[in-house]
Amino acid sequence: MKRAMLALVLGCVGCGHPAPGLPPIATASRIEVRNNRNERVGLIEEPAHVARILAFIAERRSGWEAPWYGPPVPTVDLVVFQESSPVFTFGAGASFFVAHHQGIFATRPASAEEIAAFKALLGPALGKSGSP
Repeated sequence: MKRAMLALVLGCVGCGHPAPGLPPIATASRIEVRNNRNERVGLIEEPAHVARILAFIAERRSGWEAPWYGPPVPTVDLVVFQESSPVFTFGAGASFFVAHHQGIFATRPASAEEIAAFKALLGPALGKSGSP
């Protein structure tokens, strides 16, 4: 019994807890692309491009966790603005996405294909960072 309890506790130590899904964001006035040093490396203002990015994010609204150790640091962050206010941050690393919204930090795994699609979606707006 003690071993079973120990295994259960140790198994949970590496787990996060489910985070609420991402909020729906239908519109944005611009998206700033930032590197892992919080430097702006790109700006996306063209409405159709902004809409494609928001659609990509919307397709990934579920499956998020708030890890007990905190979210990993992304190599690129998208700061979504409505008017002059930032309302949402969505980032990517080598194999994960992170999001910060309404005081919640969350992460979810991402396949190599998802990361490649994300990077292609940013295109020239990715600037000099070239990451994730």
